[in-house]
Amino acid sequence: MAEPVEDDIGLQRTFWRIQRLGWACMAAIVAASVVGMFGDGRLAEAAIRVGDVSMAYERIQRTGRESRVLVRNGGAVPVLATFAGPAVARLNLADQPGTVVESLAEDTLRIALPAGGTIAIRASMRSAGLHRATLDVAGLPPRGLRILVLP
Repeated sequence: MAEPVEDDIGLQRTFWRIQRLGWACMAAIVAASVVGMFGDGRLAEAAIRVGDVSMAYERIQRTGRESRVLVRNGGAVPVLATFAGPAVARLNLADQPGTVVESLAEDTLRIALPAGGTIAIRASMRSAGLHRATLDVAGLPPRGLRILVLP
């Protein structure tokens, strides 16, 4: 006949605490994912404004996943906006039918915005990391933006 196994209730309670901590960590990761902490959600969305020009973009993205950048001119006159910086150099631009986007250099795009118009730019980032860029409209101070690209 087998002998009964002794219980170590202190050790069992320690294991239960570790399990609860693990469940809490998993719940936190799921909640962060749902709200967009890893891209494609409310926390990932951002917008900046320079004068009458606004730009909506995703500040948290995934490498290689296509995202959309909306550039709007809320003014009554056409505007030339410049989007420049290391983040622009790491963009893969998709075909932009019907848009006026001109590449001036490897890290600079010039966007011709009609009065009251909106331009959608489809692009994906080539490399992971924290990338910086600026939106510049002639005669106004440029605004900086950061994009976190996850692998």
